[in-house]
Amino acid sequence: MVVYKPGTGKYAELIGAFNQDSIQEHVDRFMRNQGRTWDTKVSENMMVLQSECAAKTAAPEQDSDFDDILAEILAEEEARKS
Repeated sequence: MVVYKPGTGKYAELIGAFNQDSIQEHVDRFMRNQGRTWDTKVSENMMVLQSECAAKTAAPEQDSDFDDILAEILAEEEARKS
């Protein structure tokens, strides 16, 4: 996970445990300017990445073909178990 501060152009990476406590601690330390940070070279790219991430978090459209395929796979698995 990467935390980015647009005002300073700095970012920090979280490598390791990925749970609520470790993420919160990482963000808190970053906001208090503790720990290692890196300067970004091009801040415009960070903004593009941010908008791409926001677009990916939107609710996906329902795909009836996907639902049909999933139902078929589940039915086949149930038939194998029987």
